[in-house]
Amino acid sequence: MTRRRHRPSCGHCPRVRQLGRDFQAWRASFDQAEESASAGYATERAAWRAGRQAPTFRRYLEQMTGAGWPMSGSWA
Repeated sequence: MTRRRHRPSCGHCPRVRQLGRDFQAWRASFDQAEESASAGYATERAAWRAGRQAPTFRRYLEQMTGAGWPMSGSWA
């Protein structure tokens, strides 16, 4: 049995794109906070990062656990 091809009406592809956009926004907010805290200096950046983990896609998905969106199709 083969899987049906994705198409705009399938509902899966738009949710995957939205998931990517949400992750990129999450990562950008981390980068912006890091830049404002360090003012471009490597020493301050290292000190700021010492207490924080850089966002990864895996951590993003783990934090989304139980949210029900966007992959499940429920937007609430």
